[in-house]
Amino acid sequence: IDYSESQGRETQARSNLEQAAPTTTEVGHGNPTTYCYVVVRADLSPGKAVAQVVHAVGEAAHAPHPEGTHAVVLSVPDEASLLSVAQRLLCACQPYHLIHEPDLSDSGSVAPDGRAVPPGQFTAIGLPLVTDRKPLKRLLGRLPLWSPA
Repeated sequence: IDYSESQGRETQARSNLEQAAPTTTEVGHGNPTTYCYVVVRADLSPGKAVAQVVHAVGEAAHAPHPEGTHAVVLSVPDEASLLSVAQRLLCACQPYHLIHEPDLSDSGSVAPDGRAVPPGQFTAIGLPLVTDRKPLKRLLGRLPLWSPA
């Protein structure tokens, strides 16, 4: 896969999706529980994974997180699996932010199994806040919760 070409297509598709998709359910006072979903790669070191989760939450946040927001951090084994999830979200017209980390290996990023993680990888997906989890459970329900290696 040519990731530079893939990234360009993904950016254009996301732009089209954001223009065409209905806005996310408004959240705040008096509304049901709010959820913040993130999908992160399990082959990153725990410190790198946490940093990528923060990036994903920041990119996906279109409004302040209401008090009591539940965070759901799911994992995929590697970059190919992450891109597969992004494709499923795109096909379902579910808004998301795919996080690309060009300097990931600048500090010698090593996966929990000892492999070096190449630079310029996609690392996480952040989703806008939701109050209705049903569509996301259908798309992401088989992914395990993230846990440090």
